[in-house]
Amino acid sequence: MTTKCSTPDVLERADLICPALIACAYLALVGATLDWHGYWSDEFHTIHAVELSWSELIAERASRGHPPLFFLLEKMWIALAGSGETAYRSLPMIFGLGSVLLTYVIARRETDRRTACFASLLLVATATQLMICQLARSYTLLQMLVTCQAALILSKRPPTARIWLAYALLTAAALYTHGAALVAVPCQLLATAVALPKKWRFVVSGILGAALYVPFLYFFPRLEDIEFHVAWAPSATWVAVLRFPALLLFGRHLAFTPAIVQAVAAALIVGLVLLALWHGDRASFLGLQWLFAWAAAAAAGGFGIGIIHVERYFAPALVCQVLLIAISVHRLADKRRPIAGAAAGALAALALLSTGLYFVLPPSTPWREMAALIEERRISGEAVVVASPRVLATPFAHYYDGQATFLPGGTVLPEGSVFRPESVVGIWLCLREFDDEAVSLAVPADLRARFPHVTRFVMPRGAVLHLTPVQRAP
Repeated sequence: MTTKCSTPDVLERADLICPALIACAYLALVGATLDWHGYWSDEFHTIHAVELSWSELIAERASRGHPPLFFLLEKMWIALAGSGETAYRSLPMIFGLGSVLLTYVIARRETDRRTACFASLLLVATATQLMICQLARSYTLLQMLVTCQAALILSKRPPTARIWLAYALLTAAALYTHGAALVAVPCQLLATAVALPKKWRFVVSGILGAALYVPFLYFFPRLEDIEFHVAWAPSATWVAVLRFPALLLFGRHLAFTPAIVQAVAAALIVGLVLLALWHGDRASFLGLQWLFAWAAAAAAGGFGIGIIHVERYFAPALVCQVLLIAISVHRLADKRRPIAGAAAGALAALALLSTGLYFVLPPSTPWREMAALIEERRISGEAVVVASPRVLATPFAHYYDGQATFLPGGTVLPEGSVFRPESVVGIWLCLREFDDEAVSLAVPADLRARFPHVTRFVMPRGAVLHLTPVQRAP
């Protein structure tokens, strides 16, 4: 039997206990395992960025197509927390906790305490959420900012000038955090205009907040080069579009999930989202925001931009998806429909499955993938010797035997430099920076045939290697 509640806009004292317990569970699951899977390739760019000066950090990140806010915050955090995997990832973990607690607040306003707990724990248990909370990247910050915006819009209190100002600043902060905000923010503003037209002032505030981002975009036009960020992603297919809801749940571990599980997860999620939309009211705002994000991902695929495969770009949509699931289950339970318990149990089981996959199969870091490939002798080769001086075309992350270093773009590799395939860094460097003439390395023929234009090789189990043009030293 569902507990009746007044769905307060201001949480009661009793509501402090549940979030506290959820935070403890989150820290036990996420915080205690921050350093369990080794560095991910993109994390080396974070490590490199925070070692730069403040001005160099902004210019370097912008030149690579990234807004600077997260990296500036990370630099300040590292100055206090020190270095190491745990230190670099603890700030994203804190932002992730903020998203979890905001999920509780929003769900508590719309439902009861039990459902709010269910929503928060469901978010924690998804593989996508676990992954972004354990990466030294900006995805959880973006997710928290956009979720905070949703909380302001869904507040039952009459908005004031301070609230609108806060919304505008949150919009600007989201855009200064990650390029994925160029999808998340317009989707939220459009959902507000359609589902909650009486709150049109939030749309105006969001537009004004977005205007604060224009000067930075003008001086650093590379920030809008979306194709640069997703050049490695395969083209979108109808299968990828249809399984998008399941991708948000399972993340990159969806590839290891049976097709029937993918289909059931996608169908169940879509059904619950449509149920929330059917009832209209405030849940329709979350539903439209989620649908617009899905539509944007599918539309981008039509232009050859494969962001629909990059689940972490849609971290804000994951929160909407979880909230819609919880709200629909709550409404079914209110009507004493037996399907409510079945739906909640099925989603909980799927979330736990994604959690299990996450911890059994860590994020497909190139370093671990390359080590596995070496052991399985899928890639073999002699030592790679640089036949003539070369200049690194792009920054190069070096991780081997637990040691991390970073070679910035433009570094000259002297003639006779040796990189051995036994070193993970050797294989990565061979495929990323050198042309075929300089590489004594066997690459599977089927991969060459699959990508004859030689812009990327997708190795087994999802590890992605980039190939970039080589600049020869003068």
